[in-house]
Amino acid sequence: MIKYVLLAVLGALGWWVFIDGSKLDEDQVREFYATGHRATLALDADTLCGQMADDLDGRITSYIGPRQQVELVSKEAACRNVEATFGQVEKMVALLGDEMPFDASYQINKITLSDDNKRATVEVRSVLDMAGARFVSRSVETLIRDRRVVKSAHVEGRIWVSESP
Repeated sequence: MIKYVLLAVLGALGWWVFIDGSKLDEDQVREFYATGHRATLALDADTLCGQMADDLDGRITSYIGPRQQVELVSKEAACRNVEATFGQVEKMVALLGDEMPFDASYQINKITLSDDNKRATVEVRSVLDMAGARFVSRSVETLIRDRRVVKSAHVEGRIWVSESP
């Protein structure tokens, strides 16, 4: 009898983690971006990297003046870029102190949940003003929920770099 109770408990736990734990809703999507925003303002690369799926892929096109650069995205490369960028920002903040202009904002334009609620496609616009430069991005990101944690699985985006107004 105890064997059946134990099997039932393990089955329920497995369902809770792997089936129910893979479903998304709009509140979870919005919290994912709010967490990323807070991490960006705190220069917390570990949190941002933790929001990426291990098999993250995609493509980012950057426009700097007349130049265009296409970069393929992977978790490893994205984490390296975030860590390097935040390292540079921390150095500038240390040199300039409170005079270092740094601000970030984002706007979720559209959230589309899949029929089975296991994926969300999100259209986002974000702006980062830093040290006289403005980075405006528009992206379409696919989010999943893996073992109850929301992660970015795919991203297609464009970033325009200009002088801050």
